[in-house]
Amino acid sequence: MIDAVLSEWFPERYQGFGRWAIVGLEIASVPGDRYGHVSFQISDADLWFGVAPIAKLNWPKPKSATKTYSATLNRAANRVWRDSRNGITVDFGYPHAYGLNFYRFGLTFAPVFDLTSREPLTLDQWRDQWIAPLIDLASIATKRPQTLSWLNVHHGAGRARVSGTVFAWGVHQSPYAAHYDNEWRLNSELRPLFRLAQLPVTPMRLVRNWRGLQASDDPFVELYRAALFQPDPPPRARYLHLIQALEARHAYANRIADTSAQSAFEARREQVVEAAAKAGLATSDLRFLKDEWSRRRSDSLERRLLPLLNELPPQVRQKIESDSRLDAIRQQLIADEGATTFQAQLRVLRNQLSHGDRNYPDYDLAPWVAAVETLCWAQVLALLGFPSSDIEKALRQE
Repeated sequence: MIDAVLSEWFPERYQGFGRWAIVGLEIASVPGDRYGHVSFQISDADLWFGVAPIAKLNWPKPKSATKTYSATLNRAANRVWRDSRNGITVDFGYPHAYGLNFYRFGLTFAPVFDLTSREPLTLDQWRDQWIAPLIDLASIATKRPQTLSWLNVHHGAGRARVSGTVFAWGVHQSPYAAHYDNEWRLNSELRPLFRLAQLPVTPMRLVRNWRGLQASDDPFVELYRAALFQPDPPPRARYLHLIQALEARHAYANRIADTSAQSAFEARREQVVEAAAKAGLATSDLRFLKDEWSRRRSDSLERRLLPLLNELPPQVRQKIESDSRLDAIRQQLIADEGATTFQAQLRVLRNQLSHGDRNYPDYDLAPWVAAVETLCWAQVLALLGFPSSDIEKALRQE
């Protein structure tokens, strides 16, 4: 047990707590609690990987004299990426179990990650540097929260190898077998934004990019991740959260220009106030001018959203803005505020929902949530380093 704490809750009665518990023969003998190899499952990894473990099935014809059933394994379903500079190897594949006897014939596969480090790492290091970022990336790719199904640690090799199973909060102890879900193929909304088998960069580069984003001051990353891991929030809450993330993204990306514009505005304001005083403006009027004229230059959500909309591939933007499901709310926004542009409609809807002026049924809000979510997907994929062609393909749900 790591960071164990023993507390006496009754005379000679104790209760123990720890951040991690590792169970395995000789596991306490591992030097410094450092492990060179970990294996684990992330939920929905078979969907994220995007390649089936079987390449071909042979099924006998009805009138065949000899009925032969066979399966050809898919070599592309097992991938290994090596980072020689940093000494990390990422292996993703489908270990399988088979039931073969005179009464049963079957194969079962499980999507499993195997990570190896040249320099053994502590469990905290494995979690912070690799496991947690991979869970985040799986969640981003599949567009819904994913979890750590189980986690094993290993030290040494061959007969000297020592292995242990990790128990902790967040490790669900729920191993699963790969399965085929026809909804993944038929429903484009369930398809991953990107698949491990078709990455334009290595998983190690993707993990490092994500760690760098989390270490930065960009509030979009924190806000989007918080929204992603919220289990089924109401549409109004999700819309407001994602709009805030998009506003923060533009503000952070343009912070230098905004700071310069703010400084110029403050200087110009002082010039105008001084000129008004020299022109003999009444003291009460001058005080009113100073108090009521904000020291912050005027800004709007529309100004923030328009460049983000312009960054979308044209076909994706046209599909979003022409969605007929938006009409129920769109007509109300035009009638209430004269909001004819899409960015103006997003702003007015944000104001109505956040100020409590108006609410709408969940089914009417759903397409508006989908619209701002698409904007968020475009931003997070760009920040992760995906090329524009891959971003367009992801947003078009191809």
